[in-house]
Amino acid sequence: MNLSDKMFNPDIRSMEENRDINGLIKALNHDEYLIRKEATRSLKKVGDERAIEPLIKSLKYEEWQVQHALLNTVRVFSGNSRHNQ
Repeated sequence: MNLSDKMFNPDIRSMEENRDINGLIKALNHDEYLIRKEATRSLKKVGDERAIEPLIKSLKYEEWQVQHALLNTVRVFSGNSRHNQ
């Protein structure tokens, strides 16, 4: 992670409202687990399938709160995929 990434302080609510998928995905790699958790929840609300792979890769984080949010979000996407086929 470079210096600019460490200084990245995302406004998750704004990103969600603006459907900033790339910003929310970037926030999945933030040093603060609460930001990763909120980004995960926002990606779930936005529902863009581009987030599936980055969400799965983010499961490496040890914080159970983040893993729980990630798994719930991936589960929602998985359910949506079946209904769309």
